[in-house]
Amino acid sequence: MASSEEAVIASLFSASSGYGAGEAAAPSELWSDFLRGLAQMTGADAAGLLSLRGGEVTGAWSWGGPVPVFSRALIERMRSGRIYGQSELSDLANPDLPLRALRSRIDATSHALVWIGRNGVDHGIADFRARDGVGLSRLAPYLGPALQSYQALRAERARHARDSRIARDLGGYWMQISPAGRVVAQSADLPARLEGTAMTLTEQGWLAFTSPDLARRFRARLAELGAAERPEAGGSAAGWAAFDLSETRPLAMVLRMEEGAIMAYLRQPRAIGEMGETHLMQHYGLARSEARLAICLGDGLSLAEAGEALGWQRETARSYSKQLYAKLGVAGQSAVVRLLWSGGLWL
Repeated sequence: MASSEEAVIASLFSASSGYGAGEAAAPSELWSDFLRGLAQMTGADAAGLLSLRGGEVTGAWSWGGPVPVFSRALIERMRSGRIYGQSELSDLANPDLPLRALRSRIDATSHALVWIGRNGVDHGIADFRARDGVGLSRLAPYLGPALQSYQALRAERARHARDSRIARDLGGYWMQISPAGRVVAQSADLPARLEGTAMTLTEQGWLAFTSPDLARRFRARLAELGAAERPEAGGSAAGWAAFDLSETRPLAMVLRMEEGAIMAYLRQPRAIGEMGETHLMQHYGLARSEARLAICLGDGLSLAEAGEALGWQRETARSYSKQLYAKLGVAGQSAVVRLLWSGGLWL
């Protein structure tokens, strides 16, 4: 069943937004849906789309086959907005197979190339009709905006992923809580990070506390925040609340009203020992013994306690500490701790 032009254009913008039928879907599936519809509309056995920036391919999708290979030189010879046939694309591996291609501008440095082809099995070697080429050319006004949206969304999602990774590496998490105390949204890996703290998250989404007093204080503060008509500015006592939820693992939480929603922000600093010796060795150029000592100091041990934990004599610990200070460019144990916790080690 042939697809209508309106349906093909709709599927193009679904692919560019990452949503099909109102739901998030894999980009490859959505682009495949668009290209399948394009092939059906034009009577092709295959269809494809290339996203180009500065002559380099930044995205490639296809449906059906065979898939022609467009060289950079060939692409650069093509003029925007013109439909090309196989006789004009002599660089292709199978110049006799029916093919139509269109190059369309996205912005000053980017272009799209969309093509349709036949493999000669179902259609012999019958060429495309003129109306099929017209159907392809009608896509030109939509390709630029669609791919611009796709590229902008990809960049935004990549930024979001980087921000999320950095927050996770630094021990930052969040959750949104209803006035009744149920968690309605949260960081993906939050439940695992709550293990060993004074707060846990049940399968039903409720927060549970190891201390009845802590639970009462939390519920009382939650009720105050939920009843507030609007958040009070300036970090006033009524606008936020802080809780220490540390037990065997440290955890701090701040409740705050934001645009009518109760948000909880949590910080659980990672132990430097979680990173392992190899990470410190690579980051700071340390020997293994120096990295082991740095981990002990960074996680709160004194030099004497670190030496004892590592099974070293006092003089051995003192000797390695001097080597460590020299390599880190610091002048003492407190400076080591400050460097480890404030530097780029966590990134």
